[in-house]
Amino acid sequence: MKGLLIAEKPSLMKSIQKVYNDKRPISDALDFACFAGHSMTLYEPEDYDEKYKSWNKADLPIIPENFTYKPLDANKKMVKDLNDKIKNGGYDYVINACDAAREGELIFYSFYGTYKHKLPVKRFWASDTTDASIVKALKSLIPETEKDLVNLQKSARLRAQMDWLYGMNFTRALSLAANSTIPVGRVMTPTLKMLVDRELEIKNFKPQDYYELVLEIEKNGIKFNALRLVPEEYKDTRMFDKKEADEALTKVGDKIKVRRITEQKETIYPSTLYSLLELQKDANRYFGYTASQTLDIAQKLYEERKLLSYPRTESRFLSTAMVPEIPKHLEVIKNVPELKLYVEKLTEPEIMKVLSTKKYVDDAKIADHHAIIVTQDKPDLSKLTQDEKNIYILVAKKLLSIFLPPYIISKTEVILSIQKEFYRANGKVEVQKGFSVLYGNAMKDTILPPLVEKEILPVTGSKLEAKKTTPPARYTDRTILDAMQNAGKTLKVKEQREILKEAAGLGTPATRSGILDKIEKNKWMVRKGKSIYATDLGISVIKVIGEDRDICSPALTAVWEKKLREIEDDKFIGDFRKELNEYIIKETQSIIAETKEINPGGKEKKEIKEVGVCPICGEKVLVGKNFYLCKNYKNPCRFIIPKNYMGAKFSESDVKGMLNGKSTKPKKIKFKDGKEAEKEFVIQDGYLQFVKKSGGHTISDENKSKMRKLGKCPKCGSQVLSATDFFVCTGYPMECSFTIKKVIKDARITDEDMEKMLKGEHSDVHTFTWKNGKKGNATIYIDDGMIKFDFVK
Repeated sequence: MKGLLIAEKPSLMKSIQKVYNDKRPISDALDFACFAGHSMTLYEPEDYDEKYKSWNKADLPIIPENFTYKPLDANKKMVKDLNDKIKNGGYDYVINACDAAREGELIFYSFYGTYKHKLPVKRFWASDTTDASIVKALKSLIPETEKDLVNLQKSARLRAQMDWLYGMNFTRALSLAANSTIPVGRVMTPTLKMLVDRELEIKNFKPQDYYELVLEIEKNGIKFNALRLVPEEYKDTRMFDKKEADEALTKVGDKIKVRRITEQKETIYPSTLYSLLELQKDANRYFGYTASQTLDIAQKLYEERKLLSYPRTESRFLSTAMVPEIPKHLEVIKNVPELKLYVEKLTEPEIMKVLSTKKYVDDAKIADHHAIIVTQDKPDLSKLTQDEKNIYILVAKKLLSIFLPPYIISKTEVILSIQKEFYRANGKVEVQKGFSVLYGNAMKDTILPPLVEKEILPVTGSKLEAKKTTPPARYTDRTILDAMQNAGKTLKVKEQREILKEAAGLGTPATRSGILDKIEKNKWMVRKGKSIYATDLGISVIKVIGEDRDICSPALTAVWEKKLREIEDDKFIGDFRKELNEYIIKETQSIIAETKEINPGGKEKKEIKEVGVCPICGEKVLVGKNFYLCKNYKNPCRFIIPKNYMGAKFSESDVKGMLNGKSTKPKKIKFKDGKEAEKEFVIQDGYLQFVKKSGGHTISDENKSKMRKLGKCPKCGSQVLSATDFFVCTGYPMECSFTIKKVIKDARITDEDMEKMLKGEHSDVHTFTWKNGKKGNATIYIDDGMIKFDFVK
C-alpha cells in the first residue's frame, strides 16, 4: 500500500517525515506534501456574479446556492503541484495531517473537496510533535468515515460559510448606509464594542473626592492602623461628604475597644495547566507580549523546537492516558537551572497522588488536545531566543507547580469601636510559600499584635486621608482576552450565558490574537505599552452600527455556536443552512432599513441615553424628557419613574445606583400638607419607594432610648426594641443580626406577641396570607433566631 501524507505546514511535514524515515513505524510506503496553513479561500461575491463587483443595496443579501473555494493567490502553484501529485502518484490513500481540530478539517477539505479527489482519507491525530507521539499517531490512523470526524468536518464547513455570509452582507449593508467602509465580523465587532465601551467609561469618568479616617493604635510597642467604617452598612471606608469626615475626626478619643476578632487561613492551590488563552494572559502579565507574539513563540516551540505540546488548545487538563508519562516530562525540567532543585525533591508517590485526582487530570474536559505542557525532549536553553526561553520556562513552571504544596496565608479582621463609631484593622501573614516560590511573588506581611476581644487600647494618632475615585482600568492583552473568554457573563439570557461559557466565549484560542490584530490594523485601537486604547474611529464605527444591534453582542455567537456544537456532537435537529439564510436575510434588511432611520439626509439621530437594566423585564432603561422608563414601557412593561418626585430630583447617577440595588443620598421632599422631610429612595418591586430606616439600618441611640424594650435577644442577650416597622436588637447591625418585621405575610405582629416569643412562648393566633393567595391560621415562635410557624388545625 502507498499513501500520501499531507501536513498543514512544512515544519510539521518535515518532523513526521524524519520519524517515518528513521523508525518506519508502519510498513506502507509514504510520500509527503504540505499546505502553507490556509491555502484556499471562499469565492468573493464577484466570483459568483460580476454584478457584485459594485456594492448595491438592491443586491443584498448575497447567498450563494453552493459555496466554492479557490486557491489563495500566493498558493496557486503549490495547490496545482499538490493536485498533480495526488492524480499521478499512484496512491492508495491520503493522510490528513492538518491540525487535530475543527480548523484542521477545514484546511484539508477546502482543498480536497474542491478538486473532488476520491482516494480514501485517513486521519493523523497527535497532540505534540515529539517522536513518540508521531509514531503513535502513524500507527493509529483513523478512517475519515468515523462519525466524530464527519461531524467535525461538517461543523467546520458551516462555520466558514456562516462567517462569510455574516461578513460579506453586513459589511456591505452598513458601509452603504453609512457611506463609509465598515468591516463587520462575528467576533471582531462585539470585541470592538467591549473596547469602545471601556474607552467611553474612562473618557466619561468624573473622579469623586472621598476621605478615609485612619487611626494609629498601639499594643506592646506594636503599632497598627484601623480605618473607620461608614454607617449604615459598615463595609465601606470611604466618606464622600467632607463634613461627615470632619465630624468623624472630632469623635476620635484616646481609647478604643476591641469588639470582634475573626481569623481564617486562606489556602491557594496551583491553578490548572495552560490553555493557549491562559498562557497568553500570563505572558502578557510577566513579559508584556501581545496575544499574537505569544502564539507565534509557542507555535515555534511546538513545530520547530519540539519542546511544547500543541499550543492552540482550549483545555487546561491532562488525560488519564498521559499519567504514566508525566514523570518523564518533569525529568526534562531539571535542565532549567532555577527549577532543578524543586523537581529533584519530588517523589513518585507524591506525583501519582496529584495525578490521581480530577483537579488536573480529567478526560471529560479535553475536546481535541490536552493542556500545554513541556514535551519529553531535553531543552538546550542556550539555543533558544530569550522570548522562546521565557515561554518555555513559563510552561515548565506551570506543570511543576501542580506538584508543589499550596500557598497559605493567615488573615485577621479586627472590628474596634469608639462609642458607636466602628473601625476595621486587617492583618495578613504568609504561613507557607508553597508553589509561589516558583514565581518570586513576595507578599509583604501586615502584622497585628496579639489582641483580645473587649480589651481597651490607646489611640496614638488619627488623620483624614484625601483620595479620589479612579476610572476602570484600561484593557491590556491579558484582560481583553479574559473579557473575550468570559463575554457570556454580560448576557441576560441564562442559556446564552451557559453556551458561551461552554464555548469559551468569543473566538477560539487560535483566532483571538488575530482578531485583535485586525482591529488594530483597521485603526480602531492602538497599543501604548501594555494598555489598549479604542480610537475615535473605533468609537464612531460602533456608533454607526448601533450599540443595541445584536451584531455588537456576544449573544449572536452564543446562538450559532450552540448549533455548531450540536452538529459536532451529532445532536442538531433541523436545517442549519436554512436557519442561517433566514437570519441573514432578516438582519440585512433590518440593517438597511434602520440605518436609514438613523441617518435621514445624512443627519445623525439624537442619541438616546440608557441608565441601566429594567428590574421588571431586563430591557434597557432609557432617559426620557421627564421620566426614566423601560424600553418596553407599555409594551408590555410598566417600569417608569419621574425625574422629579415630591420636590426630589433624580439624576442619571441616582437612577443608575438604584437600578443596581443602592439607595440615594437623603433628598428633601415636600408633602401635600406643606411638611418637609429628608428621605432616601430605592427601587423595590419595580417601584420608587422610601428607604425604611428601621429595617436593615442602624437606629440612633436617641431613637433607641424612646423605644419600648420587649425582652432579651435570643441571639446575643441584649435588649430587643420595638421600632416602627421592625423588632430589632440594640446591637444591630455590628454586634448582632437579630431583626424581625412587624408585618409577616399580611399579619401584624404585636409587641405582646414579641414579648411572649422572647420568653420562649408562642404568639397569639394570626391569619397569614401567602403569595399564591392561600391563607392559614398559625401561631409563630422563635427558633435559633428565626421565625417558625405552628399551624392551627
